[in-house]
Parts: sequence; C-alpha cells; structure tokens
Amino acid sequence: MNHCEPESGKKYKIGVVYFNDHEFGESTACINIWIWQNLVFNECVKLIECDFWEVAYVEWPSGAVDKIYNKEGKPKIINNCNPPEPGT
Repeated sequence: MNHCEPESGKKYKIGVVYFNDHEFGESTACINIWIWQNLVFNECVKLIECDFWEVAYVEWPSGAVDKIYNKEGKPKIINNCNPPEPGT
C-alpha cells in the first residue's frame, strides 16, 4: 500500500488481517515501511486464520515509527478477530 499524500499532523496505524487461509494453514506476513525511499521498518510474523497483527503507528511528517507490542514485548497479535465488514 502506498499513501501518496499523507496529511501533516496525522498518526497512521498499520495492521494486517489474515482473514481466510483457504485451508493452507499458517502464513508469514511481512511488513516493510519505507519513508522517503528509506526502509525504516521490516518485520515478519506467523499468523493463522482470523489473526489481526497490530504492527505500528507512523507519524507524519516526521516519519517516526512506533512499533506496537503486547504485554510481553512481542508483536501484538489478536486471535480470532472478527473479519472486516465489506467496504470498510
């Protein structure tokens, strides 16, 4: 996903939903965050069907990236999340 015209003063939340595994099982989701052609964040996690990974916040225009952790200091993954409604 690219955001060509981010609004100044905004904080954007990045996340990944593994909605349907189509009977393939576990999958690895990888996120790269690029700011002005510089890779500032790279991480991969394993997800199963209906997992939601809350990845990070990106502040604009600073480009500051704040990773989202769970209480144990690991990537925050919500299991058995509700799938998004169509069109949202």
